[in-house]
Amino acid sequence: MTPLKDYPIIFNDGADTLIFQWEKWSESYSKVQTSNVSEAGTDLVSVTRTGKLSVSCEYACTSSALATFQAFSEKASFTLKKYDAVVDGYKDYTVRMENLKVDTERHGDYVTESTGLYTVSFDLVEF
Repeated sequence: MTPLKDYPIIFNDGADTLIFQWEKWSESYSKVQTSNVSEAGTDLVSVTRTGKLSVSCEYACTSSALATFQAFSEKASFTLKKYDAVVDGYKDYTVRMENLKVDTERHGDYVTESTGLYTVSFDLVEF
């Protein structure tokens, strides 16, 4: 079996951008459904789809990676390619980035290859 580390996260907006290892990555899957009540008072539930992906993640990064995340946060949508256990390989998800938060790390200005060190967190929500 191929270890999970060999399946990096890929953001794609026409070209693949490999995203380095995260500090925190939490996935949740939900159902898209509608509920109505019939004239007799019975609940009618229609499941449109299952497995709608939501991800909360956090990265420790330099200014160049921060710029990449900020660029993707400005896009209406992009493709997230990530490992899926059901298909045992990559699966594509059309997502948007929400709730981008950037924290500047103390003493990050001592890093010579960057303007600083940052902790970046955001949510990815599948359409």
